[in-house]
Formats: sequence, C-alpha cells, structure tokens
Amino acid sequence: MHALAVAQPYALPDRTLTPGAIDPAVTQNNIQSTVCVRGYTDKVRPHKKYTNRLKHEQIEQYRLADRNVRNYELDHLIPLNIGGNPSDPKNLWPQSRQGEWSAEQKNDLEFVVYKMVCHREI
Repeated sequence: MHALAVAQPYALPDRTLTPGAIDPAVTQNNIQSTVCVRGYTDKVRPHKKYTNRLKHEQIEQYRLADRNVRNYELDHLIPLNIGGNPSDPKNLWPQSRQGEWSAEQKNDLEFVVYKMVCHREI
C-alpha cells in the first residue's frame, strides 16, 4: 500500500503509481497510419465502465482528500494521440479538473504535441 497522504490533488501523477505505459501497437514506423489518423483515439479509448471503476480505485490509491470523482478526469500520462497505452492502469491517473495544470490545460498541451508528432517535428 502506498503511504502517501494527500490533502490537495496532484499537479502531476505519482511516478510510483503512474509511471506511464506505451501502446505496443504504435511504433515510430506506423504513427501516420495509427495515431495521426482522425478518430484513432475514439477507437482505442477504454470503455467508461472500465475507467469509472478505475478512477474510484485510483482516487483511493492516491489517497486524495477530495473523493468526488466528478472533480477528476482519468487521464493518460502518455496521451493516446501520441501512442500512450489506452487501458494500462500504469498510464492512467486521477487528474484534477482544478488548479494551474488542470485536465483541460493538459489537454491543450497534448494537442500541440500531437500536431508536432504528426507533422514529424518531434
């Protein structure tokens, strides 16, 4: 069991609980036919039934003081749109919808990185 007690939501995930995981189906050689295809993330995104259950579990694991699941987005540390594993719990964490680096702000940053990957800039 993780011994960390948290009063405030994390701005970043705990690396011991959420180290990240890549999707083995996505490679440098196939990004143009996988992640860079419109609608790709919709096809690989896990079902809400799975993510809702996992969100509850991870809020407990992270020992977050605020247990209201509506205040969190179950987020992918390595975004789906650049090859993050869709369903591995090591790549998912309860990200706060509040604060300086909220889920919405991270989503904006992810889109910039996605465009750079698909334009072969990174």
